[in-house]
Amino acid sequence: MASAYIEQDGDISREMIDELTIHLDDCQPCGAFVQSLRATIEGLKDLPKEKAPDRLKEELRKLVNSD
Repeated sequence: MASAYIEQDGDISREMIDELTIHLDDCQPCGAFVQSLRATIEGLKDLPKEKAPDRLKEELRKLVNSD
């Protein structure tokens, strides 16, 4: 739920956001976790996008279709 709380993109209800906000204000470990996750998400947005090698894409297709 931490990612949904940070992104607030419709995957989490307003009530849950409010409850989590109250909890995070009172719980230092959870607040630190959300701050760390927020920093990680922001940092990842700055990385250049790279194309996966064709071999990797083919291996993933095989794994997904193996069931």
